[in-house]
Order: sequence, then structure tokens, then C-alpha cells
Amino acid sequence: MTWFSEFLERCSLVFGEDFRLWESQKECLKKGAADKDSLIVTPTAAGKTLVAEARMFRFLRSGEQVLYVSPLISLTSEKVGEFRDFFVEFSVEEYSGAEWARLIERYGEKDARSIIRRRLENADLVVATIEGACSILAKNLYFPRLVVVDECHMLLHRDRGVYLETLLKMCKMERNSINLTLLSATVGNAGDLARSLNLALISSEWRPTKLIGPEVHLCAFRDPRETIFQILEDDDGAPYLVFLPTRWATENYCASFLQRRGVQTEDLSIENYIREGCAFHHAGLSYSDREMIEEAFRNEEIAYLFATTTLAMGVNLPSKSVIVVATGKHKPLITEVFQMAGRAGRPGKWDTGFWHLVTDSETFASRVLNAELERITSPTFSFSNTNSPEAVEHIGAAELLSYLCLEERAGSVSESDILSFHMGFTLGVDLDTLVSTVSSIDETLLRYHLLEEENGGRRLTRHGRLVASFGVGPLTYSILNSRDSDTERAARLHVLQQGYGKQTDVERGIIYWINNFDELEIKESFKMYVGDFQNLARRLEVLSTLAGALGKPFEKDFVERIRRGCTRGLLPLARIRGVGRKFALGIFLFCNGDLEKALKMDLSRVMSAAFSRKYGILYGQRMGARARKIRSEIEKLVKRGIKKIELNAEIPVPVGTSLLDRWIRQ
Repeated sequence: MTWFSEFLERCSLVFGEDFRLWESQKECLKKGAADKDSLIVTPTAAGKTLVAEARMFRFLRSGEQVLYVSPLISLTSEKVGEFRDFFVEFSVEEYSGAEWARLIERYGEKDARSIIRRRLENADLVVATIEGACSILAKNLYFPRLVVVDECHMLLHRDRGVYLETLLKMCKMERNSINLTLLSATVGNAGDLARSLNLALISSEWRPTKLIGPEVHLCAFRDPRETIFQILEDDDGAPYLVFLPTRWATENYCASFLQRRGVQTEDLSIENYIREGCAFHHAGLSYSDREMIEEAFRNEEIAYLFATTTLAMGVNLPSKSVIVVATGKHKPLITEVFQMAGRAGRPGKWDTGFWHLVTDSETFASRVLNAELERITSPTFSFSNTNSPEAVEHIGAAELLSYLCLEERAGSVSESDILSFHMGFTLGVDLDTLVSTVSSIDETLLRYHLLEEENGGRRLTRHGRLVASFGVGPLTYSILNSRDSDTERAARLHVLQQGYGKQTDVERGIIYWINNFDELEIKESFKMYVGDFQNLARRLEVLSTLAGALGKPFEKDFVERIRRGCTRGLLPLARIRGVGRKFALGIFLFCNGDLEKALKMDLSRVMSAAFSRKYGILYGQRMGARARKIRSEIEKLVKRGIKKIELNAEIPVPVGTSLLDRWIRQ
């Protein structure tokens, strides 16, 4: 049996006996997508991933290793599960920077490298983010024969794009041993990109569902909600995905739409939004709330979902209809508009998808109608012109990874070595610009003492090598290595990562968060959401290891307090599954910190009453039923000698407001 017959048989086992290749997939495979290095461009939802899987299967069947590069962390775990179901006889592993940090903290860099290399050596297929894939190749931890890059138009996103560009340069450097497949639905200059990487351009225009649009709605005002609501009310196109530019807009427009329909939205919980069939989604929501909303939308429990543009790439959520809102100064890329529009329609569910464009600019509408997708050029060189802190950080990080990659193979790096490396991808860049930009980047790294001169060349310093191994840049290094307080360092890191925000507001928001202040109060005062603290905690869990290696460790429990959002004194309670920051404070208040007294309380009644007030009777009953397990965990604390806990708050509660009153309000 040929490999292709085996592949089709596998597809039938996984997808059902009635499986048939789509026309777009047949066309791409007929053009050699499984046989040669290529850039595969097909419309959204036209099955390009399966085309890549055909090539992956061919390599895996021959005993060769494959690296699959996912654009976002949220998609990586999803892909691991899918690939384990599809490539059942092969070993599929995930790599993340968090694993590297944990192992370094426990065993040191040398042993951490050996442990990861042994694990990945036994893997047939490794799935990683762009940054993770860069790290794998730079450190020589994995030696794939095929690298598959999904959503390669990420090159347009300058912060993430510089890492993807560096990854492609690493692949070009190893061209004799690494094969390459790139995937995208939206590349403005696909031919140029393919030629610059010596790839065959393989494309298809066929789409499994009909996409009607865009229907353009020009609005005269910067607030387009009336236009949006008329579309939602005049059309039977539900479910609708409404893409908006800001978190505030998603929440505000969602509430306004429900109020228009006679629903009171004050203190409305996520569960109640879902019950009303209308919700919002953005990165500031907690992980659990986002998952709840996504699952409800998939199950068609939500008819109208107002979301930020990150949803277009981060989660597989198709819809019958899509509205893309592009008003005000900061409009999305045309590429992003078509990514969002591609969410409309899905085979077997909605044979026709509809999309609308709401904008205040005739020029922007014209560009969309003419499908004037942005042209990809080298993000390193276009980003470097901005001289922004984000450019210094991300370009510096990518350059450190480049040096780490070259040093792993040749020791010290000459000027010609680093220039030759950058010549691996120079789309839209002339030689003079290349030389001057690389020189400027390296001078910055020399100034931060992450590079040093040696025998006419340059090499990473001890700190430079350490920083490069974590995939971060000079500004992160400077922050971690400073004498600022833990809160100040965390705030600076958050602002650097987000690219916006006032450090003082973020710092105060963190202080309020780790002292159990109300989430709504923190959001309104400092524009920080639960999801922001969760993302910051996840980042600090990695960077705290680097800070310790630099001799500037974070205080014990600081990162955990950000993750859990509570005072140090409440950590024993907050660690109990099903308790969390709010109920940890509630238990403390009702028993005055005496855990033996807490065991005598009717926790089931207290939890049921508290959560029924906030989230409804059914949710309160579920939480009341969970109280028995919580009680047994408190018993374990008492047996370990933790009988009394103190609040240990670092900031006082506002005058005239008791802690109990504040908790009840939450």
C-alpha cells in the first residue's frame, strides 16, 4: 500500500467512512504539496491543514521527525490533541518555555538541556509556538526533517513576526536537512514570499462554503452601535460574531444590545449573559470564563457574540454571520479583516456564510472591496525603524536567539556570519539597510552587556546566553536585573508585553489584586482584568526562574499571589480546589481566621447562599455541594498544624467599608 493510500485510509478512520477530499485539497496535492517545499494558500476553512498533514504523514511514515509551528499558545494544546488522534502510532509532544524554566530551576541549564533533548529525541512530532520553535532549533534540542508553519501571515505582526522570521532563517541555514511547508489564507504577495524562501507556491480558490459579502455599512459617527444593532435586528443570520477593536467595546455593546431588548445588565454574570443568548469575549476574561463562552457559542447557546479581533486567530469558532467593525483611528489590517470574515460559514453546518463591514472610512472600505492585502516584508527591518521599546525588546530577543543558534554550531560569530544568517530572509530589504540595521541591533546588545567582542567577532556573554535561552530581549533583562520592587518589575513587564498602559496604574492594580480587592473595582480604576493577571502570572512563572538565575529573585509566593489574587495569609485556603480568591476571603471573614471554627460552620449553607446571590440558585446549589470536599481539605490543614491564619493585607480597606461588606458585595 502506498503512503497516500494509507493516508486516505487514516482519514476515513478519523473522519468517518464517507470522508472525501475537498476540491481545494485535491488541487493542492495534485500540484505537489505533499512532495515539495511549498507555500500553500487557500481560503479560510478550505482544509489546508489536512494538506500539510499529508506531507507530515509521509515524513513520519519514513521515520523522520516533524516540527509543527502553531501561531498561539491557545492553539498548541488543541493541535497536540488533534495530532494524537490522527497520528495514532506516532509520538506527539508539546514544547513550551514553561517546561524549560521549570527544569532550569530544578536541575540547572546543562541538565535541563539534556532532559528536554532526550524527551524530544523520542518524539516523532513536536508542536510548539513560534517562540518555542525558535528556542528548540537555536538550542539544538530537536532535529526535524520537516517544519510546518501555520498562519505564516503572522510575519505581518511585527512583534511576533520577528521571531517567525528568525525561525525561517534557522530553517534556511539548515536547508540541506530541513524541509519547509508554510500555510496561510491571506498573503498579499504570496509569490514574492515563496520566491524569497525558494518555495513552490501552491494555491486554490475553492471554498467548501459560499461566502457572501462584504455588505458595507458606512456610518457617520465613531460609535457604530446603532448600525450594528440594525444589522442584528433586521437579519435572521444568527449566530453572529461581531468583531470590535477594544475590550470596552465588546462589553459595552453587548450590554447595550441586551438593554435594547429589555434585559437588565447591572451585575449580570457570565452565566446569565449566556442564558440571555448574548455574550462578549476578550483576553481580559479569565481562562474559565472564555472557555465557558466558547463552548456555549459552539453549542449555539449564544446567538450574538461580541469579541475582540484576537478571537479570529486564537480559537476555532465558526459562525453563520460575521460583522467586522473598523472605525476610529486604529483600524485592523486588511489581512485581519479577511481572517475575521473567514469565520462565516462552515461545511455541514452553514453552507453559506455572510459578512458585513461597518466602517467610517470610504477609503478603507474600498481597500477591503478590492482585497488589497498587506504585502509581507522582513518584519525585523520594518519594525526596527520605529525605535519603540517593543521593537528594541523583540528584535533584540530575536538577535540573541540568532547568536545562540550560530554559537551552538560554530562558537564565536563573525560579522559575516551574522550577516549571512540574516540574508536567509530579506524580503523588501536592500543590502545597505541590512548591514546598518544588524549593526544597530548588535550595538544595542553590546550596550546591555549581552554581547561581547572576541577575536574579531562577537559572542554572547554569560547573561546573554542565559537571556537568549529564555527567548526574551534586553528590556526584559534590564527590568529583571534592576533593583526595583517585585511589584514595580511585574508592572514594567506587563506594560512592555502589552505595548500600552501606565506603569503606576498597573502597579496599583497588582497591589489591589493580591490584596483581594474586588475585580470590578480594579477593572474600573486601573483597566486591568482577571485575564491580565492570569497572563502576567503565567509569564512570571517563566521569568521568575530567569530572575533567580540573574541573582534578583522574586519574593517567595509573589508569583503565586498574582496567579491566585490573594494575600499571603489566604494562600492556604486559596490553594484548595473550588475555593479561589473570593471564597478564601469569605471563609476567613466568617471564622475570623480560626480554621477549627470553620470546620464547625455549615459551609454548604454559606457557599450556597453567597453564590446564589451572585450567580443564581442553580450555581449556588452546585457550590454548596462542593463544600464537603472543601471541608475535608480544611481538616487536612488543621491536622498539619495550620489552625489560625492571618489576613496579612498590605493595604488598608477604605474607611467606612468593612471587609465583610466588601466580600458580600463581591
